Amino acid sequence: MTVSASSRPKADSLKATPLWSSGKSVINIVMGFFSDFRIFERPPKPGPRLFRWIAWRWLALGFLFTSLILVFAISHFIGGEPIYYVNEKRNLTDAEAWDMILMFLSGGGFFFIAGLLGVLYLPEH
Repeated sequence: MTVSASSRPKADSLKATPLWSSGKSVINIVMGFFSDFRIFERPPKPGPRLFRWIAWRWLALGFLFTSLILVFAISHFIGGEPIYYVNEKRNLTDAEAWDMILMFLSGGGFFFIAGLLGVLYLPEH
C-alpha cells in the first residue's frame, strides 16, 4: 500500500502561525487553570492541599450560584419577566428585585472571590 504525495500534509501547512500559537497558548492557559480541579476525587489529608481543594469547590459554587442569580436578573430586568413573591402573592417591584439580587450576588460573589484567591495563592502541593 502506497501513500500518494497529495494525501500527506505539506510541511508548509504545519508551520505555526501567530493565530495558531496564540490559540494554542490560550488553550494551554485554560487547561492549566482547570487541571487540578477534580470534582469527584476524595478530599486530601489535612494540609495546604485540603485548603486548595476547598477553594476549588468554593470557586465552582460561587460561579454557579452567581450565574443562576444573573439569569434571574436578566429575566426580570431585560426579559420583562417579573419575579413572583409567593408569600405575599404578588410580583416584586424593581426596587425589591434589585435589593434581592444584590443580596444574593454578594453571597455568590464572596464564594467566587474566596475560591479564586485560594486557587491563585495556595500552593498545589
